[in-house]
Amino acid sequence: VSDILALAHCHYSAGHFSEAQILLDRTKPIFRTPPEIAAWEVFFIQVLLKRGQIDVAQSIIQTIDGDHRTDVEVLLLNSRAERDGNWQALGDYLWDHYQQTDNPQSLFGHCEIRARQGKWDEVARLARQLAESVGTGEAARLAITSTFNAGLTQECLDLIDRYADWFGAG
Repeated sequence: VSDILALAHCHYSAGHFSEAQILLDRTKPIFRTPPEIAAWEVFFIQVLLKRGQIDVAQSIIQTIDGDHRTDVEVLLLNSRAERDGNWQALGDYLWDHYQQTDNPQSLFGHCEIRARQGKWDEVARLARQLAESVGTGEAARLAITSTFNAGLTQECLDLIDRYADWFGAG
């Protein structure tokens, strides 16, 4: 299984999406355990999306149960957003997922998208929650930037003081 995924990844990385799709399609029966099936489904959907087969990917996603369903739905929404420039649906999906699961990566993704859209007030309202729940310098940087761009100077300075040690010297 790992050799097949590695070979498919080589095709994918080289931009040979058709070859990756054919390989994965032909070897699907070899993927038997739930983790193997999940890996196959996620990768196969990535390949379909790269090939522009959004409807096929969506029909497969409808059959997926399990924790990785969110991952493939995000892939689908991201692919659509990249094509049409409308990031609203993905941002909304990530926000709904965060509210249901408290998944910090969903919160981070939601805030990144809202920042990209210039919705600094929305991100600034979530700034402390973002930095604390994600717990990375990247999240703190986004929180600080959002408060600055929203014109919340004191909140921005407070966040800089609070998270300065997350960035190290330099």
